[in-house]
Amino acid sequence: MMTSGDGRSPEEPRLLMHREMAGDLRLIASLIDMRMTALEDAEGLVALRQVRGLIRSMALAHGTAYEAGTGGMVSARRLMEKLVKSTRLTHCTRTWITTAVDAGAVKIPAASAVPLALAVSELIRESVLRSLDGMAEGSITLTVREDEHRYTITIADSGFGGSDMRGGEEETTIGTIVADHIVHYRLKGTIERQEGDGRTRVITFPKPAGPT
Repeated sequence: MMTSGDGRSPEEPRLLMHREMAGDLRLIASLIDMRMTALEDAEGLVALRQVRGLIRSMALAHGTAYEAGTGGMVSARRLMEKLVKSTRLTHCTRTWITTAVDAGAVKIPAASAVPLALAVSELIRESVLRSLDGMAEGSITLTVREDEHRYTITIADSGFGGSDMRGGEEETTIGTIVADHIVHYRLKGTIERQEGDGRTRVITFPKPAGPT
């Protein structure tokens, strides 16, 4: 491994940046938590809860990138497991939800991990708050695959789909817009939505052409 004149790896400043970003974002999320305890306005609480969720997802992505060490690649399995756990705990409902992650040994560039984390967390939240709302139990499965040119992430749940979806429509609609925007403009990819026995969302985006 190459080192700089002071003996440090060229990757070290990037790793430290991920660690510092994760810490700063966690602090911001904690400050939002404090503000929410004193806020009585329902619409304001919805907005702050959503912003807090996005900030936590960014912190998770940066933290996972730091834990991955040098190389600039993040374990997709570890990132998805953290996201689904965090989102599930943030949005507590009466539905007993089991989760599963199937990502094999796929690794994602750190530069793509943060926007991907934002999009995936919003789609998980949609499953928790709308697709599975009102059910006694349900499941969410995340699958990550790759080929020579692209990554494919599938978020599938066993809940209601289409017009049968329920729960906080306004809150999840905003999240859907956020996810679409991030995937299209940041990842240069697409989201395909499939209705049927449950609800499935498929994110596809190209692999970077050069080093990240």
